[in-house]
Amino acid sequence: MGIADLLRDLPKSVSFPLDPSRLSIADHHDLEQYGGLVLPPTPLRGLILQAFAEFVYPQLPVVNLGQLIDTIDSNAQNASEPVSLVLFQAIVFAGVACIPVEQLQRYGWSSHFEARRQLFNRVEACFHVSVHHRLSDPVSLIQSLVLMTLWYDPGRDQRRDSHHWMRIALNLAGDIGMLRPLAHDSRPHDPARERLWRRIAWTMYARDRIIQLGARRPALIHPNDFTLAPLSIDDFELQPLLYRRPSCLPAECTLFRDPSQLFNMAEIIIEQIALLRHIDEVWNSHEQLKSSLSRGSAASTVLACDARLKAKRTEILRHEVPTYLENQQQKSAMVQRAVLKLLCNTTISALHRPLVLRESHGPQPQLDPRILKQCHATLEDATQQITGIASIMLENDLWLCLPASVVASLLSALIVHITLTKATSEDVRNASLRGFHQCLRLLARLRSRHANADDTYRFLEGTIMSMRNITGPESFEVKELANILQQTSAEQLNTKSLVNAGLPEADSSFMMTAEDDGSMFQWIAHDNTLPESPLSDFELLPSTAMAQEAAFPDMYSLFDDQMVQPSRDDSSLQDYDFLQLISQQV
Repeated sequence: MGIADLLRDLPKSVSFPLDPSRLSIADHHDLEQYGGLVLPPTPLRGLILQAFAEFVYPQLPVVNLGQLIDTIDSNAQNASEPVSLVLFQAIVFAGVACIPVEQLQRYGWSSHFEARRQLFNRVEACFHVSVHHRLSDPVSLIQSLVLMTLWYDPGRDQRRDSHHWMRIALNLAGDIGMLRPLAHDSRPHDPARERLWRRIAWTMYARDRIIQLGARRPALIHPNDFTLAPLSIDDFELQPLLYRRPSCLPAECTLFRDPSQLFNMAEIIIEQIALLRHIDEVWNSHEQLKSSLSRGSAASTVLACDARLKAKRTEILRHEVPTYLENQQQKSAMVQRAVLKLLCNTTISALHRPLVLRESHGPQPQLDPRILKQCHATLEDATQQITGIASIMLENDLWLCLPASVVASLLSALIVHITLTKATSEDVRNASLRGFHQCLRLLARLRSRHANADDTYRFLEGTIMSMRNITGPESFEVKELANILQQTSAEQLNTKSLVNAGLPEADSSFMMTAEDDGSMFQWIAHDNTLPESPLSDFELLPSTAMAQEAAFPDMYSLFDDQMVQPSRDDSSLQDYDFLQLISQQV
């Protein structure tokens, strides 16, 4: 079908006012090659919208979902606010990650990675054409860009990572005044617009901090420049959707049709954003530790921040994650609470890691031993909390719905478990091996959905190979860890939902073979580099000296060498051109 035919086939409620005769050869090629004007079939579209509503919106509430559903259901060309095609494609891309792979295979995709890559290419093609031809309003572009930060493809140009799309969104938001307090807004008072803009602005802040936590890169939003008042319940659309037949949102999706569920979801979103505001304190404490003259004061800063984070963790206990899923209507809330708790404990772990890391390199006379002991205990406690959530997600088969940000939590816990296999207590060693297995199982499940999970899994393979080189092939703990890794890999291959996972081609840095007796893996490293990830969680590694005696004393020099990520030039000419074109639409 030609471009004109595809445009005619779009739903009337989707806006993409494109004149095919104005398309350049490149635009025409991109739209045709990547299917920018193609939408999934209606049945699959409904499942994707349900997945977006239940599992993506609670993390990124950047749209008025009720208005979106009403517009799609009406399918009216004269709808008051038709849906931008770019935004609709972005919603489809974001939601498809939570669809069972069996459903995707019915529509021709072999895996989540294949489906997400194709759908992201559609979003990107529409985005470029929209910018060049000014087809979408700036707010729709910002909403789409925030959702585009969810994608990472190791085979693509790494300059176009989550940081790239977030920076463009923030520049555009700044141009239209979205980041300014209402007192400085000269526009006529519009409560609906103001609520939406505040949610988008705070979502960008939260997403920026999550990227910062995982990638260990400076935040794009400076805390002193972000002066919006905190989000409140009043900023959310709490009016439940009416039941319609037919509707693009399946009847099984009760979240947006139940006022109490909507209220609870909004509360957790507010709690999560409040938690992420502490990331700046964590980052500042890391900067202080870089100076030997300020390590004593840095330790005090860490303890003060730790007290605030633990107080926040106590507050969110009212959103405790239930052990068992009683009914399908609980899935969204259960996942949202799990992500909140994982994020809290990952932040606590990231706060304490540098102090423990420095101790592993030698005595630190400026630091009180009692403080170091407290840091060790806090890291272990955070690890147990993360492991408990991982077990619940596995037991209730909710791993499908988890975002990529949980990989940072899993890696942090996995390295602590590795360390504790050298503890003097047999009970501690056995518990750490069980915890390692649980976290590794969840990480293995996430590999088919999130490329950074696959990168992290391969990193752990290389880590265990390095441990074997340091401690010798007869080390009991390394044998046990390798056996667990072998068992987990076998489980992954035998899991129906992971068959034909469609992961990106394995990085040539690591190659795994099994010895004849099957009891141990032989790890072969061709070089010392790690697969690169935009959410490189490797900097979150806690100390390998967590146990009372220093386990694997040379491991940190190994980690430090491998965790350094290549610098990236985020200021490309294409970025500048896009920003210039977008700003002209304002």
